[in-house]
Amino acid sequence: MQAIDPVRHLILPLLLLSLSAPVPAAFAGPPPETVASWRVRSVQLNEEGVRALNQHNVEAAEALFRGAIDLDSSNSVAALNLAGVLLAENRAKQSLPLLREHAAKRPGDASFQAALGDAYCSTKRLGEAARHYRRALAIQPSYPGIAAKLGTIYSTQRQAAKAVEMYEAAVALNPRDWQSLANLSALYLAQGKPLLAVESAQRSVRLNPRPDTWVALAAAYQKAGDPANALLSFKRATDLGNDDPKVAAAVRLLEAKAQAKERS
Repeated sequence: MQAIDPVRHLILPLLLLSLSAPVPAAFAGPPPETVASWRVRSVQLNEEGVRALNQHNVEAAEALFRGAIDLDSSNSVAALNLAGVLLAENRAKQSLPLLREHAAKRPGDASFQAALGDAYCSTKRLGEAARHYRRALAIQPSYPGIAAKLGTIYSTQRQAAKAVEMYEAAVALNPRDWQSLANLSALYLAQGKPLLAVESAQRSVRLNPRPDTWVALAAAYQKAGDPANALLSFKRATDLGNDDPKVAAAVRLLEAKAQAKERS
């Protein structure tokens, strides 16, 4: 089964926040005509940075976001966009001072806590990442993706009960989160709950029938004492391109057992 990757889905996506589009009220600020020209220009530079990113010009976007922040240090939208660029470019360490500064200015903003969690995760500082993710959830319990990220960290730290709690919360918020369902299946197996493991793996396969989700389902069927469905699931994973020798060995073993049962 595919191991739970401690940094899976932990990278902050490019936010592409734009003050001309609907944004959270905390970001909106007064209409441009009522503010100083330097603030208006900061807004414009952020907009230009968004357009540059949409045109895949990352270097120009970064320069524009930095220019927006230089003009208006309170432009949190540009700060989040710049942090997203740095994280996407594997420069998480460079994003940390920026994110810490703006998080301190906006202690009730879950976005900066979530972004700090992503940055610390990218630098493998999982304890710090978990702390900021918990803060984000305390501010906004339904913040997208955070529960799943905490589940991944707790899994890596071998805190199975906490991991299950977070993955269950993630699935409750997003029933189509196939990765959290697959990870839940593995954790349920470790806790000796094969029927729950089968149910979670089945849901994961229905949402995303890829080799690793079929392997997760096969493992769950094995633990649940259903070798026939385990064999079918392993074979489906193989048909879809899984070339793991352990899966091939499991298929051979289950086929041999099935043949022996037929002869008896």
